[in-house]
Amino acid sequence: RSPPETDPGPDIYPHGAPVQYFSQSMGGWIHAMVIEFDASTQLFNLNVQPMAQPSKVRPLQPDMEVQYNSTSNQQWIPTRVIGYNPSRRTYQLVCHPEADPTRVRV
Repeated sequence: RSPPETDPGPDIYPHGAPVQYFSQSMGGWIHAMVIEFDASTQLFNLNVQPMAQPSKVRPLQPDMEVQYNSTSNQQWIPTRVIGYNPSRRTYQLVCHPEADPTRVRV
């Protein structure tokens, strides 16, 4: 499968955000973490790929099982992804409507 024709735009995912990267060598989407977005090159620096095209980076997908670092429970709790809000740069989770991506892990 090939990646979708989407351009998430600059800085849509903050540092530390869990995302997925379309890896040619792995033949599909793999889990990754954003290190930074380089505005000069318009590329993402991910923990799995230092120069990733924005079209090969996407948020975690709906119904994906993740963990959320809950401040009220003071621990990581299991939950599921509902979606990603690019304008707020937050994940919508079953347990939290606007979760900071740095508090989400796969």
